[in-house]
Amino acid sequence: MLPHSEVTVTLTEIHNLPLDWDVLLLDKTSRVSVNFRELGKYTFFSSAGETVREFRIVVGRNEFVETNDLDLAGAPQDFVLSQNYPNPFNPSTQISYEIPVASQVKIVIYDLRGQFIWTLIDEQQSAGRYVVSWDGTNAGNERVASGIYLVRMEAGRFDCIRRVILIK
Repeated sequence: MLPHSEVTVTLTEIHNLPLDWDVLLLDKTSRVSVNFRELGKYTFFSSAGETVREFRIVVGRNEFVETNDLDLAGAPQDFVLSQNYPNPFNPSTQISYEIPVASQVKIVIYDLRGQFIWTLIDEQQSAGRYVVSWDGTNAGNERVASGIYLVRMEAGRFDCIRRVILIK
């Protein structure tokens, strides 16, 4: 791997698995879990001096995958909504977040006027680290204009907003 290079991991043939199965990629370096049924890919940027990166893939029924998601050492201690990366972005960006206990998680994109753009996540999730991607589209699947947008995460009493910048 070249230092500071963008690396994308994709899995093919997921559509051949039963619909009640999930495919989870565990990045042991960044301690992130990615559900390939939801995202379809995982992109990260290599660190200086990084030549090897360790992953674990868990495939099976939803319940099995959820219990094996705990393989990442050090469960989160707090709710966290990290700054998206890359920022500014085009055409898509990844948003990492952490939840220390099972919670109803809602992540929504708004424009600067507070107008609803898109709901990224609105579901019950188990404790862990997650990544969600936004491709710069709205609820009508139309590309939104360049500009500053707000990402709001609500989980239990946690409520946090981050700014993201879309450039074209």
